[in-house]
Amino acid sequence: MKKLDRGILLPLFLFINLLLYSDLFLDPTQPIKTFFLSIFCLVTNLFYLINKTRITHLFRNPLVLLSLLFFLWNIVSIGVSGNMQVAYNVMVKLFLGVNLLIILLIQLNNDLERQLKYFSVLASTSQLIICACILTSMLITDLFHFQGESKPYGGLFVNPNLSAQILILLIPLSSYSVLYQQRERQKLIALISISISLVFLIVLGSKTVILSGILLFITLLFLKIKSKLKPYLIYLLIVFTSLSMALVMYYQWPDLESMHSFQERKELWQRSLRMINSEPIFGYGSGSWAIENLNHLGKEKDNFDNTSKLYLNTVGNIFYLRPHNDYLWVASENGIPGLLFYLSIFIYAFYSIITIGSSTKFKQLKLLALSGILLYLFIGLFSFPKERIEQIILLSIYLALAVSVKGKLNPLKTVNTHSVFHILFLIGTIISTIICTFNLSSDFHLKNSLEAKSNQSWDICQRQALKAQNTFNKYSSDGSPIIYYQALAEFNLGLIDQSFASYKKAKDLHPNHLFILNDLGTIYASKSKIDSAINLYSRALNINPLYEDAKLNLISIYFNLNRFDESWDLLYQIPYNSTHPKFKNIVNVISEQRFRQDILDTAKEFGQLDYTLKQMNLYPFYYYKLYTKARENDSSFMEYFNSTISTL
Repeated sequence: MKKLDRGILLPLFLFINLLLYSDLFLDPTQPIKTFFLSIFCLVTNLFYLINKTRITHLFRNPLVLLSLLFFLWNIVSIGVSGNMQVAYNVMVKLFLGVNLLIILLIQLNNDLERQLKYFSVLASTSQLIICACILTSMLITDLFHFQGESKPYGGLFVNPNLSAQILILLIPLSSYSVLYQQRERQKLIALISISISLVFLIVLGSKTVILSGILLFITLLFLKIKSKLKPYLIYLLIVFTSLSMALVMYYQWPDLESMHSFQERKELWQRSLRMINSEPIFGYGSGSWAIENLNHLGKEKDNFDNTSKLYLNTVGNIFYLRPHNDYLWVASENGIPGLLFYLSIFIYAFYSIITIGSSTKFKQLKLLALSGILLYLFIGLFSFPKERIEQIILLSIYLALAVSVKGKLNPLKTVNTHSVFHILFLIGTIISTIICTFNLSSDFHLKNSLEAKSNQSWDICQRQALKAQNTFNKYSSDGSPIIYYQALAEFNLGLIDQSFASYKKAKDLHPNHLFILNDLGTIYASKSKIDSAINLYSRALNINPLYEDAKLNLISIYFNLNRFDESWDLLYQIPYNSTHPKFKNIVNVISEQRFRQDILDTAKEFGQLDYTLKQMNLYPFYYYKLYTKARENDSSFMEYFNSTISTL
C-alpha cells in the first residue's frame, strides 16, 4: 500500500475548504469555512511549535511584515473609532489570512515544486466540481433565474458572481499542470477544466469577471510587448492605449450611465468617498461600512421614484453591506494609511515577481503568480474579494508563490524562529477558533429564528434569537442586529415594554436600520410620544424614500394631527397601484375627509347628488376608486371627478 504523501495535506485541506457548504446555517459558506480554516491554522501552529519548525527569515520577510502592519493598523483604527462590536469577524479573517500566508511560505520554501504540483491538480479538480455543481443549480432553477440570483450571502454554487470569480482565480493554478506536469493525463484534465471553466464564465455573464479577464489580458500583452520594445515605443504605446480608452469611455459613457448596476456602484463609491473625506486618517473602523455609509447619503435621498440610483424598494428589505470596491472599502474603514498598508502588500509582491528575472526556469511561475494577483486586484475594483474566505485563500497562495519563487533564486540562511512567535500565533488561532465557534452557533440559531419568524411562531423566534446573540456576534448576515428579531417577536407576543427595550438596544447597534426605525416609531406612537415617532419615520424615509411602511405610518400620524396637506402630499408619493395592505384604507379615509364636501357640492351643481350619494353607500372604497382612476389618468382628484360627473 502506497504511503500518503504528507505534502498533499495543505493543498488538500485548502481546496476542500473552498467547497464547504452547509444548510444548517443562515450563511451556508462563510462561517463554516472560517471555522475550519481557524482549526487548520491552530493545528498547524501547534505542530510547528512542537517540532520547532525552521523558517527562512520569516519575520524579516517584507510581505509578512506588511501584512502584519495592515492587521495592526486595523486594530488601531478600531480602537480610535470604538466600533468593536462589528469588527470581530473582520479581524478573525485578517488574522487567519496572515497566518495562512506564513504557513504557505513555510511549506513552499520547503518544497516549492511538489507543493505546486498538488495545488495545480487540486485546482483543476475543484474547477470541474464547481462547474458540475453550477450546472446542477442551473438545471434546478434555469439559467435566467440563476443569473438573476441575488442574496445578501450565498454559497459558491448558488451565487453566479462568486462562482465566476473562483473559477477565473483558479485558472492560473490549473495552468501550471499544462506547463509543467509530466503526466499527459494530468495535462489533459487541466486543459479540460480550464476550457469548461471558460465556457461557464461566458454563460454566467459576470461583468466583473469578464472585465477582470480583459484587463488581465491587456496587462500581460503589454508586458510581453514591453520586453521587446525600445523605451520611446513603450511611451507611445501607453499614450495610444490611454487615448483609445479615453475615446471609448467618452462615447460609451451615456450607455454606462444608463446601466443600473453602474449607477448603483457609482452611488456607493460616492458614499465611501464622503466617509473617507470625513475620517481620512483612521476611518470608521473595520466592519463599520454597512452602518456608517447611511450617515453619508447623497442626492438619492431626494429621489422619490423608481429611477433612484440604488435599488430602493417599497418593502425596504434591500441592505447595502459593502461598496463593491475593496480599495474604497479599506480607505473608508481604515483611513488612507490603511489603504496604503493594504496596497503595499501587492506592491512588494509585484516587486518580488519583477526582480526574479526572465532567464530563469521560474519565469513561467512568476507569470502565473502575477496573473492570480492581478485578477484578484481587478475583481476588487468592482466586487469584494477581501471579505470571502475563498478569495483570501487563493490570494494567499499567489502571494506566497510570488515570494517563494524569488526565495528559491536568492536562498537565505535558514534559522530557528524563536518560539515566542509560534506561541503568539497559537494564542491568536485559539482566540479565532473560539470566536468562530460562537459565530457558528449564532448562525445556526439565527436561521432557526428566521424560520420561526416566517411561520409566525413568535415564541420560538424569540428564544432562538436570544440564543443567537453572544459577545462576538451581534449582527446577522444581512447586517441587521440579531436583537431586532428578538424585539419583533416580543412585540408580536404582546410584550410591549420588553420589545421597546430590545428595539432601543437594536437602534444603538444600527441607528439607520429601516425596520428598526419604523417599528420603534410605532411603539413611540402607541405611547403618545408623537414627536419621537415622527423623527424616526422621517429618518427612515430619508434613507429610503420609497419605504411604504414608514410612509403610511407617517401619513396616519399627520392625519390624526389634522395636518391634512402634509398627509396628502406624502400619499401622492406612493404608487397608486400599491399592494400594501394599509394603502387602500388610508387612501379612502384621507380622500373622504379631504374631498367629501367638494364632491357633494359638485354633484349638486350637476344635478347628480342622489346618484353620488348612492355610489358612496354602494362602494365602501368609493373614494379610493376615484383616487386610483385620477392617478391612472394623470389628473388631480377633483379634476377627474368633475370630468366624470359632467358626462353623466
